[in-house]
Amino acid sequence: MTLRALTIRQPWASLIMAGVKRIENRSYRPRCLGELPAWVAIHAGLGFDKQPDSDRAQIEYLWQECPGWTSADYPTGILGLARIDRVTGAVGGIFGGGPVCWHIGAGARLHHPIPHRGALGLWRVPDDVADGIGLVLEDAWQHGDGVAGEALTAIRGVLRGVL
Repeated sequence: MTLRALTIRQPWASLIMAGVKRIENRSYRPRCLGELPAWVAIHAGLGFDKQPDSDRAQIEYLWQECPGWTSADYPTGILGLARIDRVTGAVGGIFGGGPVCWHIGAGARLHHPIPHRGALGLWRVPDDVADGIGLVLEDAWQHGDGVAGEALTAIRGVLRGVL
């Protein structure tokens, strides 16, 4: 099994990892992930969404959920892993505009992003980078730094398949 990553603009990537944004809108289904649920690395690209007026309700909701966030809360690189539980068509609501909605069930944020160049679509994480993610998550778990047991167990399974 290969660990895949998804590059997402800020602020959305950090908000996914913070557990605030639970649907990622895409134009395609993630066929290369195989059977869901599946874990993907979340990569924050260099670009910051310019917050078009059509997203105004989303922006206002997110700023209420994350008061006091600064630019330091929106780093670039691989931020962590997220579990894609299911994929549907548009579901409506503040984040479910679609046309394809990737429903995010859990996430494990890295305490320090891993610098890496992103790509379009779901891209393959090199084995040495996946190994680094595994080491960082293992260290976080050993120090009790907030990685949920269920998420860590699942992530270990994904990484074992990669390494």
